This record gives sequence, structure tokens and C-alpha cells, in this order.
Amino acid sequence: LLCPAFLVFMTRGVGFTIGHFVVPDWREIDMRIRVPVEITLGFFVFVIGLLILGATALYTLSGLLVVLALLTAIGFLGHKETFHDIRSRTITLENHDPQGDLISLINPKLLSIEFGYFFLTFLLGVALINVIRPMPIGWDDLGVYMNFPKMMATSGEYLK
Repeated sequence: LLCPAFLVFMTRGVGFTIGHFVVPDWREIDMRIRVPVEITLGFFVFVIGLLILGATALYTLSGLLVVLALLTAIGFLGHKETFHDIRSRTITLENHDPQGDLISLINPKLLSIEFGYFFLTFLLGVALINVIRPMPIGWDDLGVYMNFPKMMATSGEYLK
């Protein structure tokens, strides 16, 4: 699961850098809006880089490493901002009162939100693992998931 975490971290850095240079007061935008926009912008740039690699027949491991290195270097300012956000930001829920009694600490509404978050995170994690799984699970998977990447790796470009 380090691969998706690295990709999200890298794409947020690239998105922050783009947003910071395009919009002058980018840091003033609410974080609940800014972070998903930054990740989306970064993934867009990453996918465009992969499309360029495939179109120029450079879709190899070294080409991918070059794209990742470029995006990591471009997103340096965003990486600093991400580390700053991780160190300094906290999530406070006004209904949670850790200093109060047990009834105010165990709030059913907040517990349902937290369980829903854990369920959706688990579901998304399993979906990501299924997308990049190393073994086929059906007759169609063998042709699609194993043969196409093999043919693309040998030719170095997208299949026509």
C-alpha cells in the first residue's frame, strides 16, 4: 500500500505547486476543497505524462522513473506544505468532548461517521489492490491483465 500513498503524496505536491503559481492566494482556500483539487490536478499531470510516454514509445520502467522523478522535483514546494499540514493541522469535531463523561465521548452519530470512513477506506484499498493484483482470477483476466501488459512491455508503446 506504499505505492498509492506515494502517488497521492506526489500528486498533491504537484497540484499544490500548480495551484500556488496559478492562484495567488491558494493557501487561503479551505483545505477541504484545496487538497482534493490538488490531488486531482497532480493525477491529471501524472496521467498526461504516462500518455506522452505511451505515444512516443517510451513506456518503459526507465521512462516511468523519469516521469516520477520530474513530478517529485516539480512538487517540492507542495511536499513541504504537505509535511507542514501533517505536523500542524488537527481535526476537531465539536460533538466529541474527550474531557466530558462517557456519554458525550461515545456519540452514535460520530461513531457512524467514523465507521463509515473506515469502511470506505477499506473498500477503496481493496479496489486498488484488485486493480494492480499480480494474479488473474478468471479466464478473461489472463488475456487482458497478463497478455496486454506483456505485449506493451515488449513493444514499448500502447497497443493499436
